[in-house]
Amino acid sequence: MPNPDDELLKRLLAHNRDARDEAKRILVQARSATGPGSGYDISDGKTGLAAICAYLATIKTGYDDLDLSTAQKASCLEPKIFKRTLETVKNALDAKRGPSLPRNDSNTRSWRDGRSREQRMLRDSFLPIIEKHRLGRPKLVATWMQWVYSSMKEYLEAEMIQASDQDLRIAAYQYVAQILKVHSPQQKPAKSEPLCAEYKVLHHRHMDLLAMAKRCCKDVTREIQHSIEELTEKVGKPAPTRSSARLSPSKSTSTVAQATTVETDRPVSPNKSAMRAPGASRPLKRAVSFHEDAPEDTPSKPKRLRTSSPYKTPFTRTADELYKDVPKTPAPAVLQPRYARKDPPGSDAGSDPNKSDLGSGSEVERELQDVATSSESEEQAPELHPYRESSPGMTLFRTPRKHNGPGQDQRTPYVKKPPAAMLQRSSPSSLDFDGPEPDAAEGDGELENGQEPEDEVLPPVRRFRPILLDRAQWTERAPKLAAEWARANHDLKSWVAKHGRPFESLRM
Repeated sequence: MPNPDDELLKRLLAHNRDARDEAKRILVQARSATGPGSGYDISDGKTGLAAICAYLATIKTGYDDLDLSTAQKASCLEPKIFKRTLETVKNALDAKRGPSLPRNDSNTRSWRDGRSREQRMLRDSFLPIIEKHRLGRPKLVATWMQWVYSSMKEYLEAEMIQASDQDLRIAAYQYVAQILKVHSPQQKPAKSEPLCAEYKVLHHRHMDLLAMAKRCCKDVTREIQHSIEELTEKVGKPAPTRSSARLSPSKSTSTVAQATTVETDRPVSPNKSAMRAPGASRPLKRAVSFHEDAPEDTPSKPKRLRTSSPYKTPFTRTADELYKDVPKTPAPAVLQPRYARKDPPGSDAGSDPNKSDLGSGSEVERELQDVATSSESEEQAPELHPYRESSPGMTLFRTPRKHNGPGQDQRTPYVKKPPAAMLQRSSPSSLDFDGPEPDAAEGDGELENGQEPEDEVLPPVRRFRPILLDRAQWTERAPKLAAEWARANHDLKSWVAKHGRPFESLRM
């Protein structure tokens, strides 16, 4: 199955094999440089990576087969997303080639090395074009152009891009002229179109080199801007006059005076004599200052660390705080007699030797009598919620009576069990529950001795009476069922006489 990215590269760069091969190489590098964890996320523009690499390949090889708008349409991305993805891919490829060197003053960069004979000749080659367009400080500007030229050439050699020396020189001149125009509006560098026509340089090739210079000459640009700012500050300061030069102290004198002032202002410590100023005189007696004592009567509250939670206390709790909610131990109970001693009626109070000699009016005897009276009254006190006790001959068929309320007048709270004479019947039809109530005297023999009969005799409950108990069909069979049973027996006998009993062979 063909790769869709390869097919896209073939359609975009059908007539340029070199650019197509370069696009494939850049596509492999871009995929690895923008992978997960690389820091260069192109998730929203990943589908247009092949078109972006094709556009970068055309810039690198120097062909104009594919422009920016065509690459954007081939990527199927929105213009904003396409531009953002293009910048991300460029930065990822630049970071993969190697990190930029930090700024230092050791002249270790090749573009700053102007001591060789070739670098001096290159710097001098920019002087004619600088003088022709009347740029100020020609030697300094030629040095900047030589830095840009060297940086661009190193980048092209690393990327294996071929470019003529004339194209690089004109691009370096135009790049530095643009920087000078930004910082110095009075400078009037030549425009790119007339400049390319004068030196016979392709305009689109010139613009590609300028775009490349913006990416690979960032350190040179910062260095040039820093030099321009320093020159601007020097021009803005007024020149010193002869009188001000005489009155101004020398550098060594001012440095010593500043150091002396700093050391004199520093507080002198008695324990660090080495840090004392050299010209300061040591006092004869050391003055010791004490803080005023706080008055003893002033109440001082101990500082307590504030916490965000009441459970995070900064100190250990005491026993009083831990057990402040525990109830106190009750006082020992005093044993009091519950029942008073009773003597038999025939015994004399004076015959008991252990009995107390206290009179009848003594306090102890009165207390004992009060205790006995209270205990007897407690035992004989009726219950708050009494219940009626049922005899063996009585049966409670319903719940106890509650307070009188709506719908409770017709209910029968307590019902006696019917007498045995009513339960002993010869036939079901002889029962008549709707008859007169039995006399209360008939049930006196069934009650226990000493128990009073009930005041009212209530009718029996008919709630649990069997259905049709007082009807004739309760003891007789239904005529229809009896006829069906006789017919079934007749058929059974005829079948057995004709065919014999089933499973008769198994019985034998």
